[in-house]
Amino acid sequence: MRHFYTELQRLLQREFYADNFAEIARLAREAAESVDRPLSFFVLWTIFLLFDREWRERPLRLEVADRMKRHLSPSIDRYLRAAESGLSPESEAEHLNEIVGQFLSWLQIQRDIPWE
Repeated sequence: MRHFYTELQRLLQREFYADNFAEIARLAREAAESVDRPLSFFVLWTIFLLFDREWRERPLRLEVADRMKRHLSPSIDRYLRAAESGLSPESEAEHLNEIVGQFLSWLQIQRDIPWE
């Protein structure tokens, strides 16, 4: 069986840029289609698919990418590390709620970033 959590961690350690967003989305979708409990992978797939679509159409400056990564990565990293060793459904839901909350708060920040 593939180690989707480890592969996602590896991709998330890279810089944030459109091609990496697409790769994360692709892997998360593949994982969602391959596991019995697809919710977490579906959430990651959706987030990074939206980022890929948004940031392919506009320039992603390095400082914005770094800010995005600092904002989102901690909650995703915590989840991926915890998930590797197994989580209860309740604990998984807490992690996913944190990830979605960070994503939604990023969308508020992103809205104020000017197109260049």
